[in-house]
Amino acid sequence: MKTKTFLLLCLILGIGFTQLSAQKGKNGTGTSTWVEPIEGNTYDISIICNGKEVDILNFPMYYELRIIEHYKNGEFVWGKYLLNNAEYTSKLTGEVFKAHDLEKEYERGYFTWRMNLNGNMGHHYIIKMVFETTNWEIIEYHSVCH
Repeated sequence: MKTKTFLLLCLILGIGFTQLSAQKGKNGTGTSTWVEPIEGNTYDISIICNGKEVDILNFPMYYELRIIEHYKNGEFVWGKYLLNNAEYTSKLTGEVFKAHDLEKEYERGYFTWRMNLNGNMGHHYIIKMVFETTNWEIIEYHSVCH
């Protein structure tokens, strides 16, 4: 029994050390993950539905950003960014929106931002924006508003 336990422990430790050595992140090949608190944003987001601006949301002043970035041979390949504890507020009505935000960036020069916003006054917005990262121009905007 002790031999089986020892071999199982060696197997688990071997897998763990292999995974750790593969995750060199920015200096090599692998994926890095961390959480960063963000404060002090003043960015406004226009909500456009059927070609008309229906709302303007203030970006949250505070949130946590969960960052996952993947590198290959020291070169950036992709990144995923998840906003935690983010609440947007409507500049027009004061409605507060709980958000599920997911952002993705690719080495090909595209940045995708998906937002699922549920307001405390009943509004629901699903937004997808795609940016071209050399000049941060929006090249695609899709929205569903309820």
